[in-house]
Parts: sequence; structure tokens; C-alpha cells
Amino acid sequence: METPEVGKECCLCPVKGGALEPTDIDALWVHVTCAWFRPEFAFLDPEKMESTVGLLKIPPNSFTKIAADEDVGVPATVLASCEE
Repeated sequence: METPEVGKECCLCPVKGGALEPTDIDALWVHVTCAWFRPEFAFLDPEKMESTVGLLKIPPNSFTKIAADEDVGVPATVLASCEE
């Protein structure tokens, strides 16, 4: 069930909004395009590109710390590939 009052953000990149799907980790969301380009992710329903799984398969060293700017909503950690 959609809950528009709850802020959803992609846990893989700093981009706000877009087509988000829940991950297999409660309260974490991912852009469909972010999941599409990560080999660790899979869609339980590939035709509809829904129900993403595999977040915990991403190696921790794929993430990098960046300077957080809470005023503009930039998280403190993003995937290294999103920083390029």
C-alpha cells in the first residue's frame, strides 16, 4: 500500500524522487534504474520491475563517504559509482 506521507529515498544514490521500489530490507527503497544497473539486484517480478532483492549482496566497499549537506538533502553515504 502506498503511503505518500512517508518520505521515500533511494538507498543507493542521492537523487530525489523518481520511480522507487521497496527493497527486501524494511523501510529501504531503491530507484528502478539503480537496481537495474546493479548486478547484485534482482526483481521478483521482472515484467513489472517490482519487489527488488539483493541489497545485502552489494559489497560494503562499494559505498563511499561524502560530505553530507542536510540542507539540500544529500546523504552521507552513496555508492561509489554514483559519485563519478
